[in-house]
Amino acid sequence: MNRNCGPGIAVLQSAQLTRLVTNCIVENGRGGITVEKDCRVELRGNGIYENSGHGVRFSGTGQIAENDVVGNCGYGIQVSASTDIKVVRNRVQPAQGCGIALLGPVKGVVHDNILFQGHPENKKPLLHMDAGNESCVLRNNSILRPNNR
Repeated sequence: MNRNCGPGIAVLQSAQLTRLVTNCIVENGRGGITVEKDCRVELRGNGIYENSGHGVRFSGTGQIAENDVVGNCGYGIQVSASTDIKVVRNRVQPAQGCGIALLGPVKGVVHDNILFQGHPENKKPLLHMDAGNESCVLRNNSILRPNNR
């Protein structure tokens, strides 16, 4: 899924579990992967690189696990309005936005991810959760920044 004008992959309707495993999604005109509300999706082992929008924009239920999400212009992983999400063991390095952003009411768990500082002038937090969101658990995520000497 390379160099499309829109998103690399868009899951718009999916009542049954849809698995996207070991894909390379690179340099698309919008985001890398978009998952809409009411979709059940597992993203595992994908390489999502240098897309013009977010690496992953996820509004459904399921898992985002063991992906490399690097150099995307928007957020690395944006989760919004999800009712059951697991974001685990991803490696994320955004170019300009947050590494992982949990927007609005998100119910789930975000753990064991490694977030790397992207562009040195990017001042957005690598891990962001909207205030008042008490239904999402953050644990054991690593935030790595280069040493400035």
